[in-house]
Amino acid sequence: MQCMAAFGALMQPAARLVPVLIVSLCLSVPGVSVARGQEAGGLALDLDTALSRRLAQQSDLESQRYVANGEAARLELARLLLALALKSDCGTLDLQRRMALLCDELGFTADARAARLAILRLDPGDLVNQYAVLLDRLDQTTGVEERLAACRRVVGSDGIRAEVRSRVASHAADLCREQARTGEYQKWVELALALDPWNATALGQAANGPWLTDIEPAQRLETLIRAAQVDPFDVDAIRRLAAEAQALGAWRSSFLLNQAALKQVAALGIGAPDDLVADVAMSACVAVGPDRAIQILEARQHAATQLLREQAYHNWIAGGQTTDPPDYDELRAAVPVELDLIALVAALINDDTARVTAALGRLQWQLLADPRRDWLMVLAGQPVDSDGSADDEADADLMTRLVGWQHVRTGAYQDAVEALKPIATRDSAAGLGMMLANRKMGRTREAIHIGTETALRFNESVFGMWAAWEVSQLTGHPVSELSIDGRQFSRRLEPQAEMILDMLERRQQYVALSVTVGEPVPSGPFGPLPVTVTLRNDGRWPLALGPGRFADSDVSLAVGYQLQGANRPGGPTFGAYASCDRRFTLKPGHEVQAEVRPDLLAGYTQLDMLPGTSLEVSCTAALGAVMPSAAAASSVRRRSKTVTRGPWPPETAVSSSEITWSGDDGILSDEHAFVLHMTHVGNLVRLSRPADVGGSVGQVVSAWADMTDRQRAWALFQIPAAEGVTDSAVNSDIRSLESMAMREDGSFCRIAWMLTRAQRADDPVISEVLRTGSGQVQEVARCLSLCLERSDGEPQK
Repeated sequence: MQCMAAFGALMQPAARLVPVLIVSLCLSVPGVSVARGQEAGGLALDLDTALSRRLAQQSDLESQRYVANGEAARLELARLLLALALKSDCGTLDLQRRMALLCDELGFTADARAARLAILRLDPGDLVNQYAVLLDRLDQTTGVEERLAACRRVVGSDGIRAEVRSRVASHAADLCREQARTGEYQKWVELALALDPWNATALGQAANGPWLTDIEPAQRLETLIRAAQVDPFDVDAIRRLAAEAQALGAWRSSFLLNQAALKQVAALGIGAPDDLVADVAMSACVAVGPDRAIQILEARQHAATQLLREQAYHNWIAGGQTTDPPDYDELRAAVPVELDLIALVAALINDDTARVTAALGRLQWQLLADPRRDWLMVLAGQPVDSDGSADDEADADLMTRLVGWQHVRTGAYQDAVEALKPIATRDSAAGLGMMLANRKMGRTREAIHIGTETALRFNESVFGMWAAWEVSQLTGHPVSELSIDGRQFSRRLEPQAEMILDMLERRQQYVALSVTVGEPVPSGPFGPLPVTVTLRNDGRWPLALGPGRFADSDVSLAVGYQLQGANRPGGPTFGAYASCDRRFTLKPGHEVQAEVRPDLLAGYTQLDMLPGTSLEVSCTAALGAVMPSAAAASSVRRRSKTVTRGPWPPETAVSSSEITWSGDDGILSDEHAFVLHMTHVGNLVRLSRPADVGGSVGQVVSAWADMTDRQRAWALFQIPAAEGVTDSAVNSDIRSLESMAMREDGSFCRIAWMLTRAQRADDPVISEVLRTGSGQVQEVARCLSLCLERSDGEPQK
């Protein structure tokens, strides 16, 4: 029942919580004396304060684990643990941050507001919570006009940091967008960017604003670049920049950015959307070559086919195999028409007959009753019969395209040009057909001109892609190099695209993560070690800071210890979390810090039992890893600290009148020992010979009436439960002891009973404490009851 074992139990994804959790959380109070009206080692704390102090050291870590796992059933218990901790340790900044987070998750608005106000009292420079408090007040205002007026007052206040006012302006912009007030929306966004040019929210609003197409291309490009730079984890921002690159004819930059978006989608563990796969394949076809596009599309086809096969098989099994095995003809429709069309064009560019036939077959199956079916057959060079009828203008254009491409395929190039010219400015395939026909007739300059116009005008079309490829083959340069603006923008964009992709592949080169292990906290001989986590921006521009951002503010720690100088294994590795969420962006060269205090009580105990040994504490930190390791984490730093302690253990004896301890009073007082040993699975019995148990029980039973509450509690921890003792005489004595203990109403004795004997939520002592108890002891009973209710019914040792 050691503290580290409890932590190990929490690392498991199981839904239950066991009583050992409360032992580690509530009662292993390192360096805390349970007072008897006097100071011990300079500290004198009552039981309530002692329990709260212990909670303050670990409940924040436990609650972070619950939130990180998204286990909603545990959030209320986590909030309860934090509330207990904050009763006597409300000055702990990180506890208040955790409370605000939990209350947001649970929808406890008032509690979240109180926690944020406490955070600002302790850390007035916390911009994130400044904005959260302001936003909470704005949300209390009724009516859009009143809220906008309140936003104007906040934005106009020089006493508030510009970064915070910028976020308030972004909030006002969202209000205007919801009301379809486009003009005001634009003004608020411009104001937000004027206050903070690196406001990621405002940059996203500007990059997606309806007025973006009306501003100067250079300004539009800079806005899109900044939006992608500040947070390369924002897939939408990267894709908008990739689309702009494609519109400029900078297909290599577009390919790099689409790769970055695809990499981030994969990192999020979600399937890539079809339109993103299409963008990657199209840009790859022009920038790298059709072989790369074919490779991407065939990988997608294989993955989609496998998924459909598995689904069909599971449906067949679920149906009791009462029908024939699934027919896989439908697998030809595993990917959308758009992806198969790109595959067809890439195969045509490559003159790959087998792949052309395969792609055309899939398309024909999907377009059985679609007029585009005949046109695609002509595109692929297949004969087709058509009556030439058309019902509307769209069908007329399709028929014109079909006839024109029939001329291209039969070598009547001049007829093709004359047929396609009327629709070339509105139909990408017609423009491409004209280009190919002119090239075949030796009109290279005309072909380049038509191809460039088609590639730029229809940059999102697969035929615009084909035109861009043909132009690059004819000129030896990408389309973007064929105009002054294109060259200027392309040369501005390509280094940024390379940098964004590099940031996703090597995040640790841009966000430095360091860990410093400090000296033990001077709160007694078993104080926790403060661990300071530091994030620093080593990049060239500000980076968005916060959960899920590129400079992720949530840092996970793997903390372990190893005994040096003794033939003993090291302790288990357990998790801890630090939140660096203080700013909106992290400027180049700037850093932000957070401190956590992992508990090493079990390590200290082993250390003190073996004089002459030392304890090496190792902390490994990572961004965005659940249990960080040097092999798995994208950004890892490890630091170690060696700690030494004094002699241990004190000698323990049981007499007819009292339980006594003797040892180095400078190291451990009796109260320290009492609280310390409440965390041991086997308590002192494990440190003594089994034969001693019988004598100890008999002495304790005889002396029970004269013992103090604390001594009775210690006896319950010292003596095992009756179920674990086979000797009938000793078993009978233990049952007599337990019968007397159940009737005691002392706080120490009740806690000891609940932690060593209770295995059910309706245990008589727990029920009695919940009914008549008060203060921290009742809260411990409540926590235990919640844990036992959520267990699977097995006895918890």
